[in-house]
Amino acid sequence: MKLKLTTILIAAFLFLSGKTVAQNDILHGKTFYIQASKPHKQGVNKGYWDVKGKNPGYSQGQNIMVWAKDGGADRKYKFLKDTKNPGYYIITPLHGKNKNARVDVSGGGKTNGTNIHLWGMNGTTSQKFRVEFTQNGYARIFNMNGMILCLSGGRYENGSNLHIWQNHQGHQTEWALIDVGTGKRFIPGKANSTTNNNGSTIYTLQSGEEFVFGKIGFKGSQRYTVAVVRKPNPNKEFYRFYGNYYADRPLGANLRKTDQPANYDKYDYYLVFNGKKFGSYDHIFVLGSTGSSNVDDWVSDDGKHISFAGTVGNKWYPIIFNNKANMFWTPSQSPEYAGIGNKWAYSMWWSKKDGYKLWEQGKITVKSSKLIKQPSYSKSGKLLYASKPNSATGMYIYLNHKQIDGPFKQIANLSFGHQAIGFVPNTEKIYYNTFTKVKIGSKEYICKEDETINGFEISESIISFIVLNKKSRINTLFEYDNKTGEMISLGTYKGYMRINKFGKSLYYANNDRKNSQYTVIGRGGKVLWGKKYSAKNIENPGARMSPFGDLYAMYKSNGIWTMNKNGKSIAFNGKIAGINPITFNPVSGEAVIHTKVDKTVAGKKHHLYYGNLSFDVSGDLNAGKLYPTDDGKSLFYTVRTIQDKIWTYKLYKNGQTINNNAYARISDLATTPSGDNYAMLVTNKQKAYYMILNEQMDVNWKLVFNGKELPGKYGAPVWSKKHNGIIALKQVGRNIVIEKLK
Repeated sequence: MKLKLTTILIAAFLFLSGKTVAQNDILHGKTFYIQASKPHKQGVNKGYWDVKGKNPGYSQGQNIMVWAKDGGADRKYKFLKDTKNPGYYIITPLHGKNKNARVDVSGGGKTNGTNIHLWGMNGTTSQKFRVEFTQNGYARIFNMNGMILCLSGGRYENGSNLHIWQNHQGHQTEWALIDVGTGKRFIPGKANSTTNNNGSTIYTLQSGEEFVFGKIGFKGSQRYTVAVVRKPNPNKEFYRFYGNYYADRPLGANLRKTDQPANYDKYDYYLVFNGKKFGSYDHIFVLGSTGSSNVDDWVSDDGKHISFAGTVGNKWYPIIFNNKANMFWTPSQSPEYAGIGNKWAYSMWWSKKDGYKLWEQGKITVKSSKLIKQPSYSKSGKLLYASKPNSATGMYIYLNHKQIDGPFKQIANLSFGHQAIGFVPNTEKIYYNTFTKVKIGSKEYICKEDETINGFEISESIISFIVLNKKSRINTLFEYDNKTGEMISLGTYKGYMRINKFGKSLYYANNDRKNSQYTVIGRGGKVLWGKKYSAKNIENPGARMSPFGDLYAMYKSNGIWTMNKNGKSIAFNGKIAGINPITFNPVSGEAVIHTKVDKTVAGKKHHLYYGNLSFDVSGDLNAGKLYPTDDGKSLFYTVRTIQDKIWTYKLYKNGQTINNNAYARISDLATTPSGDNYAMLVTNKQKAYYMILNEQMDVNWKLVFNGKELPGKYGAPVWSKKHNGIIALKQVGRNIVIEKLK
């Protein structure tokens, strides 16, 4: 098969903030009308950079204001790269080009309100500017002191002034760069970009920067990109986190200064999300005292926002929904947060005196509280949270800062496996669980004496909870219909009761050990499957529901394992010693059944079933991974071999080796739905993981496509339905681009 890389031509937007540096040279030599973003969006002839008077001649000190466009040379501004400061531009008005006129910060001022005017070329920092772009392609213009050029008072009427201000968001800081020749707005990443490749450039590396991590992900149909770049900085103070941040760690573990930093810590790290650059940081972690190292979990459901924590020295600098949040100094302070659209909120312990504070859109809205937990937004932007105002009170529920219920002794929290206060999916109705009371919309259950809430789960279609009588040990199961708002009791059950998720709904498992009865219950209380068991002949009953509602039930009868799908028996290939937990293809819902043939704990004989596939596997499959294709016709998997304490993995497909090479780690395997093509990241470094941790981003990863190792630096591959192929981030020259593998 001929191997070729073709790039995807995709319109991409680059927008940066904070300490970011703009794309080098993309504006060099271009001349623009510069219009305020708000009138540009409204399609009105207002808000253009201008010098007073009709077709005026140039004179030093002329003020820059905004006015309706009239075509004069004083409305046209040319950008020239600053050869001594990469990423910065000199801006000259065409009516003063023959006199070396420059856009200038008056007196080199550094304070809010300093005026912008024209002055002769003098080579100072007051005449050098960098340009960043928002996601919508509007320019934000900064001087070398990090102050932003903006409209005074946000007004764009004729005569409104231009000045500098401390960096902030708002339409008054955004400008449309309209090409004088074409009349079209310049948007980086589109055809007007000067990138030297045919792909979508998500970022251009600055001097000294290195691409060390890349991922393309999808939230529904919304694509997002995450990249990490680093730049050497051996002259700073070094701090490292003692213990594994993503595993159990000692209480009080924090960043500690070290005089013997590892080589991979001698860098500044930057995270680039959808083209927006954050940093620099010494380390980048998930936002939370515990949490996932999977970047997909850092990204919002709409694929447009990211939340994480970067560290500098011994301080933590969180990013919440793409916004800078307040610094904190210990992981135990890590904020709980929520966001939707352009709204974002977080709560954080601040001090012994003030306790917790609550921020919204970066401003403190609750200055002091004993406890504030679990902020949550509705789709319309209503803010819900739980708070204990002071030591003398219990917990209360607040909606838009109005106290609506309480006090309660406690509110269930994320450590119990779910967000126990929030909005019913796809509604504006509230739910919460206090262990003594459940409120869902207009329905509620208040526990009687000796009762407690012993289970609570949320799905897109229903919310269910279990009321346990602590004396009788009897469970009462309740079910709330998210669409109709009705709540019903499904009856009482003895023994152990569990609520399980599948797809967009829930099902229930009841194990009554006293009466040796295992029962699976569906929506509305319908019994889906049941089995009477005993130690003599029926053992280990269990069941799993597929994402689309197929029930797989299993048990051991007289030493022989039996399984059925929706009541129909599944024939196993010979006698088996055990069944691993069933996994499912999330797209097709097809089950992957992994059976163990030998009885030893580290057994090397296995059998796999997937769709119509059935084959034996030899080796340490338990330490490998299973990758089912969406069409149900192929199953990729990895098998581990250990020799002299050295781990290696090989890739197989449908019982056959498809890559004879063995690697210390195989990561992020992606396949086409049919399994005809595959790509994966590989390395020969032991115990390596493709993740955002300094030591792991120091690993030399290679991308293998259909058995062939590709030259160059790549991120993790992923299947893209839109582009009908496997795509990945790749470094091409100084650009990080999206490429399709063929």
